[in-house]
Amino acid sequence: MSTADKLREEGKLAGIKEGIREGRKEELIETIILFTTVKLEIDSLSPELERNLNNTGLGTLKIIRDNLLNIESLEDLEKYLN
Repeated sequence: MSTADKLREEGKLAGIKEGIREGRKEELIETIILFTTVKLEIDSLSPELERNLNNTGLGTLKIIRDNLLNIESLEDLEKYLN
């Protein structure tokens, strides 16, 4: 295998890993939105709050997921995003 072939394979693997990471992030966001809206008995989150979730890192999203049972208001959720 040539150096170019190796670099292409590494690039493919990096792309696959990034795709998996983005998929996990999207799943976490969907879970947070679903559980928050059900728990707080609201129809949806504001577009701004959803945008903030989308701009949040994977680590913070995991922390939010792990603390969903402690979230009693939208303000509680926003505290994790600030």
